[in-house]
Amino acid sequence: MSNQHDEHDANRDPISGETGAHPVGTGVGAAGAGAIGAAIGGVVGGPIGAVVGTVIGSVAGGLVGKGAAEAINPTEEEEYWQTNYASRPYVEPERTYDDYHPAYRTGYEAYNRYADTDKTYEEVEPELQSEYEQNYATSSLPWEKAKDATRDAWIKLYEERLVANKQRVKTGEVSVGKHVETETARVSVPVEKERIVVERITPTDAGVSVDPSTVNFGGGEVARMEVYEETASVSKQAVVREEVKIHKEVDHDTVEAEEQIRREELDVNTQPSRVVNTSNTLPNNPL
Repeated sequence: MSNQHDEHDANRDPISGETGAHPVGTGVGAAGAGAIGAAIGGVVGGPIGAVVGTVIGSVAGGLVGKGAAEAINPTEEEEYWQTNYASRPYVEPERTYDDYHPAYRTGYEAYNRYADTDKTYEEVEPELQSEYEQNYATSSLPWEKAKDATRDAWIKLYEERLVANKQRVKTGEVSVGKHVETETARVSVPVEKERIVVERITPTDAGVSVDPSTVNFGGGEVARMEVYEETASVSKQAVVREEVKIHKEVDHDTVEAEEQIRREELDVNTQPSRVVNTSNTLPNNPL
C-alpha cells in the first residue's frame, strides 16, 4: 500500500510516465469534453479553492488530455475538499474530513490515471472500489458511504467568481503650517495735559486807601507752579487667538464593479432508452 501511494504522490503522467502531472479530470465524455476541457484550461481567479465543484449525479464522465489537468495540483485538491466537504449532500454530520479524505484522494488520483482511456466513471468504479478497500481497509468509511465522495472528486464543473479586494492608495495630502502677517494696529489713549491760567481780576476793594506802611513794594518772583502732562506709552504682548486641531474623518462609499465571468454547464446527450439523473445530489442508486 505504501508503494502505491508513493507512486500516486509522484503525479506521473498517465501517458509518458513523467512526474508532475496534476490529478484532475478535464472533461465529461463525448457530451461535454470540448466545453469543459476549454473552460478548465482557462479558469481565472486562483486555485481550485476559488471555484465550485458541482456533483454530477449519475452522468458518465470521460477524460480528455493532460493539458488542462496541468492547471491543478493535489495540494489544491486537498485544500478545496477540506474547505468544502461539509457542504456536500452525502456527508454525514458526525463525520470529519479525515473520514472522507481517502475517498476524495481515490477519485481525483484515478481521474488523472485514466486520462488516456475512454472509460467512464461507471466503468472504472469497480476498480476504484477494489483499490479503496485494499488501500484503506482500516478506514471507518465503507465503500458504500465513500463512493459518492470518490465520484465527486472524479469530475467537477467549474465557474468563475469575482473576488473583491481592496487596496489602500494615496490620493493626496494636506500640509498645515503657519506664517506671519503684519498689519498696523491703532489704539486710542486718553491723556491729560496741565496748563497755567493767570487771571487778573479787579478786587472789590479796588480804589480804597491803605496804610503805606503795610505796602511792600518790590520786584522778583511772587509765585511758582509746576505744569505736567501725560504721554502715551504703547507696548506689545502675545496672546492666544485660537487653537487648531487636525484629525481625519472616513467617508464610506460603495464602488460597483463588473466583469465577465464564465461558468461551465453540463451537456448531456441521452439515448431514448437511457434515463439520466442530473440533479445536484448523488443518488446511491442512479437510474
